Parts: sequence; structure tokens; C-alpha cells
Amino acid sequence: MFREVRIYMAEQIQSIRREVMRRVYVVFFLRKVAKPLAIKGAFAVGFVAYAAALVSVRNVFWNMPSPAELLSFAKFIVSAFANTELAVQALTLGLAALAAFALLDLLRILRLFTLLRAVA
Repeated sequence: MFREVRIYMAEQIQSIRREVMRRVYVVFFLRKVAKPLAIKGAFAVGFVAYAAALVSVRNVFWNMPSPAELLSFAKFIVSAFANTELAVQALTLGLAALAAFALLDLLRILRLFTLLRAVA
């Protein structure tokens, strides 16, 4: 009888340990992964909304050459950036910086999941 109780208690302890560790992983994920991406995403949405208020996006797409024509498309992008207002240039550079930081976050997340998979 005592042996069965000990086995039951050991199973309960393992169950509680798994539940606690699951919660620890969720909190860790939210602090290290979701929060930085959410902050960067909120800034990106703000930048895009402000840029859309300053630029006629429909006209830009209407005048843009096909992306398949790589050389003319690249010239158009450089010319459009160089001939726009300073605020739009700053917003574009801010979006590029946010994209770079988000990419670094994603690489860190992939490395983290690879590490967790190797440990498990």
C-alpha cells in the first residue's frame, strides 16, 4: 500500500513539475519573444500610418514599374526616396531599422528554439 502511495505521489510531483515548467516557458516566451516583437510591430504600424498620411500610396503604385524589371524598379525606388520629403525619408529609414531589429529578434528566436529542442 505504501509503495502505491509513493508511486502516486511521484506521479503527482512530476505532473506539478511539468505544469510549473510549462508556465515558466510561457512567461519566458512572452518576456523574451512576444514583447519585443509587439513593441516593434506597434512602432511599425505607427510609422506606416504616418507615412500613408504623407504619401499618396495609390499614385506611387500606379507610377511604379513592374518589379520584374529589376533595373528600372531599382531606379524608381532610389529616385522616389531621393525626391521625397525629409519626414518620409526618416520614416522609411525608421521602418528599415525596425525591420532589421525584427529580423535579429527572429534569428534569436530560432536560435532559442534550436537550443530548447537540443536540451529536450
